[in-house]
Amino acid sequence: MKTILAMTVAVVVASSLVACKREEAAAPASSSTVSTSSTVSTSSLPALPKLDPKATEAVVTVAKDWAGEAQKVYTDGMGYIADKKWDLAEKAINDLNGMKDNLPTEWAGKITSLKTAYDVGRNWTGEADLIYTQGLDYIKEKKWDLAEKALQDLTKMKPNLPVEWQLRVDEFKKAYDVAKAAKMLNDVKLPGM
Repeated sequence: MKTILAMTVAVVVASSLVACKREEAAAPASSSTVSTSSTVSTSSLPALPKLDPKATEAVVTVAKDWAGEAQKVYTDGMGYIADKKWDLAEKAINDLNGMKDNLPTEWAGKITSLKTAYDVGRNWTGEADLIYTQGLDYIKEKKWDLAEKALQDLTKMKPNLPVEWQLRVDEFKKAYDVAKAAKMLNDVKLPGM
């Protein structure tokens, strides 16, 4: 996306410069005098470029397209949060973060508000508590596939959890690893036994 914007700006600048060169060639050179005793010629000074209206319009259109696309993604993201479609809401947040360099600065606040709504709606600690409790039960019941799935889920949500919960995820991993190692030791058959 940044490449498209850079290319658009390059086209605008190039077309503006071409338009200026055409106007310079067509316009007669002029000079002016200053009210003091010396005369200064402005014909040796470079002319200020005049922007091609079509090129300026193209830049404005590209900027509006970024904002329009961002607004659509933002609105969809809020809808996904309301519908508890967490994967789609997370994708919307990531998409907006990818666009933010091409958006006006006020979009930083909108992206933050979407992420906050996502975190509040998702209720990470409540979900983590449920998975943690179930995971410990799976370890006690020796349901290794389910315990491993709980560990994967907790590990995936760990960055979104408060520090105390991140420590609990680490504790769960240790408990899982120890229980799994003990199971492996129990499965070992020694010769002559």
